Amino acid sequence: ALRSVAQWRDPQAQAYFVYDRIEAQAPHVWEWNLHAYRRFDVVAEGPPFTVRAYSPSGRRSVCIDWYGPPADFTQTDAFAVAPAAPAGRGLYRPAQWHAVLRPRAPSAAASFLAVLRPQCARRDFAVVVDQTSGAATIDLGPEADAPADRPARRIVFDHGVVRTEGAVD
Repeated sequence: ALRSVAQWRDPQAQAYFVYDRIEAQAPHVWEWNLHAYRRFDVVAEGPPFTVRAYSPSGRRSVCIDWYGPPADFTQTDAFAVAPAAPAGRGLYRPAQWHAVLRPRAPSAAASFLAVLRPQCARRDFAVVVDQTSGAATIDLGPEADAPADRPARRIVFDHGVVRTEGAVD
């Protein structure tokens, strides 16, 4: 398993990109897990599949766009194994939600790209995840007021290698 992370700092639309490439000797049903203090809102069935998570106060949020193989989404506020109370103290645990994105078909390899957009900022970019090659490309478009000969801005994830093209902050 390889994970790479990149941040796009744009005055209009900030985003964080989390790329995972997983490979195994035999096909698996993979899982991508999320946890939050409040229930996730499903914003779009996709592609991309998008959920919104809220801070404990509910005043801040993040939208999470998931690009990967077709998947099913489930969530619960139950624990698979309940936490134990420390000796001599009562158990306190705030409400917590656990979500799972589970691809529908087993595979020996898979690529996933999660895009986190604070406060659900605009999505001013295009994403392509190639399950065959394992690469993910984020096309950020041309830079504002850039000369016509300047290359387009891109972030490319390719098996643990992250590269940028054009003027990317």
